[in-house]
Amino acid sequence: MADGRRAQAERAARDAGLPIAVQRFLGRAAEGAARRFTVTYRGPGDGRTVLVQRPPERRIDVVGGVTTSSLLRLRRGSFSCRQGTAGWECDRQAAGTSAAGPDPDLGVFSPAQINDTVVALAAARTGYRFEVKAQRLAGTTATCLVTTKADAAGPPDELCIADEGAVLRVRTSTRTLEATAYKADVDPAALRLPAQPR
Repeated sequence: MADGRRAQAERAARDAGLPIAVQRFLGRAAEGAARRFTVTYRGPGDGRTVLVQRPPERRIDVVGGVTTSSLLRLRRGSFSCRQGTAGWECDRQAAGTSAAGPDPDLGVFSPAQINDTVVALAAARTGYRFEVKAQRLAGTTATCLVTTKADAAGPPDELCIADEGAVLRVRTSTRTLEATAYKADVDPAALRLPAQPR
């Protein structure tokens, strides 16, 4: 499954005329939807956001102060949970509805997102320079795609991923997302409901 995603993304990037290094980067990013990992991101505010993924299961916790809001997509369904001073409460989400809570696609490239990225990069290739480089982030070696305007106006945009395709950093003029911790593994307990659904 991961190999198929990678090949599809690389083919789309190649057909769009993007450089080979960018093709490989996008292929690795596409693999993220089929890999297991745990990433902790800074924010919102003074809090943190934790993404746990073991396909097809995923959990996102948004932690702030004494409360945690969670969205879990498990084999038995989707659930939104909240932990406050009185403990955990969980609700089952109806099929086909989106849960009120954290973004369920945080840090993961779906095929649609990869396609959108390819289209955007292809449209920008004459006005931007692309560079793919390695750097240390969140305790691991990340691969970063840096896009800089050809006229050097404004800071570069940056997208960094781990070997498994997990997003570790996004920096644009409108958004910043940065991982503070990463591991290519999952605690099985994180993918269990913290309370029985009401």
